[in-house]
Amino acid sequence: MASAPQDQPTTAHSGQNQTRAGQRQFWLRLLITFFALILIAILILGLLIYFSIPLPQWFVPLLTTLSPIFAGIGAFVNTTLSDKDFQQSSRKWLFSDTEEKTKDDKSTAQPNITINVSPTITNTTTTTATSASNSSVQPPLANRVTQQQSAPRTIHAPASSASIFFVNMKLTNPAEFYGRVLERTQLLHRTRNGGCTSVVGPRRSGKTWLMTHLCLVAPERLGANFHIGSMSAALPSCATRAGFTGEALRALGYTPYSLPPAGSELALLEHCVRGMVAQKHTPVLCIDEFEGLTRHPEFDLQFFEGLRAITEIGLALIVLTKEPLIDVVSESTRTSPFFNVFLQLTLLPFDRTDAEQFVQHKGAQAQFTRQECAYLLAYAQSEREQFPPLRLQLVGETLLNEKRAGQRQYRPNDPEYWQAFKQRVDVVYRGMVKS
Repeated sequence: MASAPQDQPTTAHSGQNQTRAGQRQFWLRLLITFFALILIAILILGLLIYFSIPLPQWFVPLLTTLSPIFAGIGAFVNTTLSDKDFQQSSRKWLFSDTEEKTKDDKSTAQPNITINVSPTITNTTTTTATSASNSSVQPPLANRVTQQQSAPRTIHAPASSASIFFVNMKLTNPAEFYGRVLERTQLLHRTRNGGCTSVVGPRRSGKTWLMTHLCLVAPERLGANFHIGSMSAALPSCATRAGFTGEALRALGYTPYSLPPAGSELALLEHCVRGMVAQKHTPVLCIDEFEGLTRHPEFDLQFFEGLRAITEIGLALIVLTKEPLIDVVSESTRTSPFFNVFLQLTLLPFDRTDAEQFVQHKGAQAQFTRQECAYLLAYAQSEREQFPPLRLQLVGETLLNEKRAGQRQYRPNDPEYWQAFKQRVDVVYRGMVKS
């Protein structure tokens, strides 16, 4: 009785082999018949040609006789080839050897053994919510994150080493400039019309990036007739009028062979501006750290009055200061009409809309989770609803670096980790924004 189950598969296997063998013989006979008819026709044609029987005597009768035969054969072949059973049988015939070999191998192989292992259940849970005693340290936006208990998980950090956050780095891509829609629109409009603009904001508020953004988009947005140069008044060479004028000329594309003689510094700048205007060009000079000029006695009332006069010829000035222009100069210089030609743009921290847009775009690039984006937004807030751009960049870069470092450094489910994280960010940020 034990051998009965083994005999049944053998008998079924033998029956399947006989069926396939019969199918092979049928199709083999069909092909032999088809090719035999073709050989007979060729033989008859050869005999007729060999005995030189005139073409009109045999061609027409032969064609009349063979046409129905070949037509029937063609119809039969067409019907057979389009038959699904024929197609299936052909595939079995062509690949029967491989299938038989595979089945034989499977029949001789050891049976598969499935082992059911119960999953290991870890009853250790952590919570992302803060305790009542630490509520002042935990971010206020954490309530937006889905609070859930979860087991320790593997942290997947972005594999790319490309820069995503830019802390105290030069702007090279205008697409990396977020927010400031009103300010950049006003600055672009005034520059297009040759106006002068004063950009005011605390240190690291984004003044230099706004100026650089204008320089980057100017070729496309303003055209080739606008020549924009930038310089910093904090350079040691700008401690004198001659040094300042030399830097200004180099920024505008005119390189003097030597410093201008005393008393003719602004006259040389005036000559350069007149030449550019005569060629239908608009010179735009951006001066960062403009308050640096006020620390040197050479930049007096006469200097600022002369510089303002050059703006009337066609020079567009964009100056960057931490305080309003009228507050960074001496008492004697405040009477100068130099300040009357400027429109002041004050840079404030991002509002929530600009900050959320930044977090959304950068969070996607850094592959941050919703929880991580919430912490980024929360810890980038210096005061209520105020998000300094530098702090956004700093929190994002710190979070990304610690996430890339691995689980030993990055513990997102540990409330104490986030408290220490905020303290580290605060220390670094205070060191950056000191004036």
